[in-house]
Amino acid sequence: MADKAAEITNEDRGSFLSNIEKNDNVFDFYLSTEKIAGEILSMLKAQHNPDVKRSYELITERDGQKVYRNVISVRL
Repeated sequence: MADKAAEITNEDRGSFLSNIEKNDNVFDFYLSTEKIAGEILSMLKAQHNPDVKRSYELITERDGQKVYRNVISVRL
């Protein structure tokens, strides 16, 4: 997956994998854009049958507007 993220980053500098954290038996991947997340999900769907769940977390308010973070949970 990190290889695919590197490939996408070479094509578009705004899309990148910023961090990977290992927690217990899971990995957390921090991606910069919905575009890179979508491309990696497409790759995973082609190779596996993942269970994908999406949610949104309120992270702040800016100029009276709520700012959310997209959270995508993938279980292989």
